[in-house]
Amino acid sequence: MPQNGAPVSNWVESLLRQEIKGVCPKCGKYESDQSGSFTNHHINGVPSISEYWNLIRLCRGCHDKCENHRGEARYERDIKRMKANLFRDFLGHTTYDLLLRAYEKESVLTFPYIARTLLQLGLGTLTQENPGTFGAAQDKPTFSVYSLTEQGKKWAGELNLSWGETEQST
Repeated sequence: MPQNGAPVSNWVESLLRQEIKGVCPKCGKYESDQSGSFTNHHINGVPSISEYWNLIRLCRGCHDKCENHRGEARYERDIKRMKANLFRDFLGHTTYDLLLRAYEKESVLTFPYIARTLLQLGLGTLTQENPGTFGAAQDKPTFSVYSLTEQGKKWAGELNLSWGETEQST
């Protein structure tokens, strides 16, 4: 939890821990069971915004380096790119592509299993179930139409997600 900011919800804290898989995304240091070895960094520097899209979990050393470089455009751009990469890897490439397509097009037609992660995270919603089936699957959803929730739109916008924007900097 941040020391001088809004508390981080248990749900967001859980997502942050899951997305780094116990490893600092900046230096590769493993998160230990010792309290305080990792902390959440406010990407935009505003501790009152403790939402998922504004937080990245880092080891204490990398967090301190981020704070020391605050205001340096390249360093801040790299942290934002790192967060977008973590988010893409956390969702999986197929679900990430679905999120981008839904953000651009308002809704998408896809298999239910592909949209499952967006639904579980509250980022997507079922718009039209089973508009068409194929073959013997007449009573089973083959394709359904999904759109983003307000939270899904906010995360996609705040993380500045777009095609090809999450590549590593040179």
